[in-house]
Parts: sequence; structure tokens; C-alpha cells
Amino acid sequence: MGSKLMAWTARLGVAISSAFLAASGFAAEAAVTPFKLGTFRAGDREFVGLVLQDTRVVDIAAANAAFEREHHGVAKVRPPGDMKELISRY
Repeated sequence: MGSKLMAWTARLGVAISSAFLAASGFAAEAAVTPFKLGTFRAGDREFVGLVLQDTRVVDIAAANAAFEREHHGVAKVRPPGDMKELISRY
């Protein structure tokens, strides 16, 4: 279980970084990017997301799907369905 959690955490970090770079439109220097987690609503859909720079919300499931599309050889990881599941996996 520990190695799966570590792999998921690493992939989440890559997904966050990829989303941040895509959203910002430029390559950022290697630095720590603070973020917040929350549950958000877009239309009638609720999702777990990250808030970057207090202005951008990134859907974790969408970022994970984009990561998996771009990295065909990686193991598939189901993103958390809600904040309780995210916390329980931590």
C-alpha cells in the first residue's frame, strides 16, 4: 500500500506541475508551488481540485487523465472521487 501511495503522490505532483505549466503558458523555474485543495462545482459536476496562485483551479481527475494520455507506459491510477477519499489515501 505504501508504494502505491508514493507512486500516486508522485504522479499527482507531476500532474500538478504539468497543469501549472500549461496554465501559466511558460516554463517555471524549479521551485515549490504552494497550492490548496478543495471541492469545486462546475455546472452540475462536483470535483476535487487544486487552487494555484489563488486564481486557478485545476481538476485533479482531468490533470490525471491528461498525464495518462501523454505517458502511455505509466500505471493507471484512479483519481479520488471526493476530499474524504483523497485524505484517506494520504
